[in-house]
Amino acid sequence: MDIIKNKWLEIGVENVGAEVVSIKGIRTGINYVWNGDGRFWNRHSPLLFPLVGKLRDGRTKINGETYELPKHGFVSDAPFSKIDQNDRLLVYRLESTPEMHRIFPFPFRIDVTYKLRANQLKVIWRVLNTGVKILPFHIGGHPGINYPEYKQGSKVKAYAGFRRPSPIESAAVGSSGCLSEDRYDIPMVKNLLEITDECFKNDAIIIDRSQVKYIALYDLKQRPYVSMDFDAPVLLLWSPYGVDAPFVCLEPWYGLCDAENFKGDFYARPYTNVVAPGHYVEMGYTLHMDAEISRSAMSIKKEK
Repeated sequence: MDIIKNKWLEIGVENVGAEVVSIKGIRTGINYVWNGDGRFWNRHSPLLFPLVGKLRDGRTKINGETYELPKHGFVSDAPFSKIDQNDRLLVYRLESTPEMHRIFPFPFRIDVTYKLRANQLKVIWRVLNTGVKILPFHIGGHPGINYPEYKQGSKVKAYAGFRRPSPIESAAVGSSGCLSEDRYDIPMVKNLLEITDECFKNDAIIIDRSQVKYIALYDLKQRPYVSMDFDAPVLLLWSPYGVDAPFVCLEPWYGLCDAENFKGDFYARPYTNVVAPGHYVEMGYTLHMDAEISRSAMSIKKEK
C-alpha cells in the first residue's frame, strides 16, 4: 500500500484497481473509508470502467458484435503501475491488454491521480484512446464512507444534503437490476435526506439528469462530516440492504446502467462518453473531510 499524508489526512492506496483503502484524519482520528469487511462489502473505493452499473441481460452490442461485460466493468481488479509519487501526490496507470480487448474491443490507457491538499482529496481519471476507433466508455467512483459515530441498530444513520431544495428525483431499479420506468421524489425534510436502511430497499438512490453536483454527509447532530464535489451527471447512494451496514457509498457516475427495455448498442447507453483516437478526457471528483475542520473547531471552543 502506498501512503501520502499532510497535517490533515493520511491516504492509503493499493495498486490493484488503484483503489483508495483508507483516509485517516490526523486531527480527529477518524477513518473515513470503509474497511472492506466481506460480511457487508469486500471493497473500499473501486473504480468502475468501462461501464457503470449493469448491462441488460449482461450483454451489449458493439459494432454488430455481442460482448459480455461484468457489472461495473473489469478494471477494479486489474494491477495498476505507480508512475509518480511525492508527499502530496500519487499517480497510477493501466494499459489495456489483449485479454481485456476480447471482452471490450477498444485499446485504452487510464491514469488515476490522487492529489492531497489540506482536508481534501482530489481524484482525477484521465482516459486516453490508444486505438484507431472512437472509444465509448462509462466511468465512475464508488467510495464507501463510514457513517459518523455509527450506532448499531440506529434507524437514522446520517443525513445528506445536496445544496439545492427539493424536489430531487431518483430513478428506480427494477427486478432485473436495470432501470425501470418508475421515478420518485427523494423524501427530504428541511432539504436534508434521512439516510436509513429503507433508502436501499430497492438497491440504490439514483440521482440522474445532472440534478446535483454536490453531496454532504452530516452526523446525527447535523454537523458536517464528509462532502463531495463532482461534474458527473449521475450520483448514486448505496449501502447493503437489511444488514445494518456501517457505511454508505457516494458514487459519481459518468454513465448509467441500462434500462430494462434498452435494446441499443454500447454507444447508445445513457451518458456514454466518447474519445477520438489519440485524444483523452479527464473526469473525477473531490472529497472533503469536513469533520477535520468542524470537530477541530469544536475542540478549540471547548478548550477556551
